[in-house]
Amino acid sequence: MRFTARHGEELRFLAIAGKWYRWEDQLWRTEETLAAFDLARAICRTAAAEHKASKPAEIVKAKTVAAVVALARADRQHATEQHQWDFDPWVFNPAPKKAKP
Repeated sequence: MRFTARHGEELRFLAIAGKWYRWEDQLWRTEETLAAFDLARAICRTAAAEHKASKPAEIVKAKTVAAVVALARADRQHATEQHQWDFDPWVFNPAPKKAKP
C-alpha cells in the first residue's frame, strides 16, 4: 500500500504486455530499468528502518521486495488494460487519471 501511495500516479502495469509504464513529464514511457523493483526496495528499506525491534532483515530481502512489486501489479491503481491506452484516437498518450476507489 505504501508503494501505491507513493507511486500510484506515476506507474502503470499492463499485464498483457508484462510491462511497467512510467509517466515522464507529458507521456508514458515503457520502463526498462526495473525501476518498480528499485522503488519497492527503497520502501522496504524505509519500513525496515522504522521497525528495528522486529525482523528488519526479512523486510529488505529480495523475495519481499519482489512480493511488493507483484502485489502492486495487481493493484487497481497500477493495473491497466490494453484498451485504456488507446481509448481516444485524437489523444496520444493522455495524462494519468486517478484510479477509482
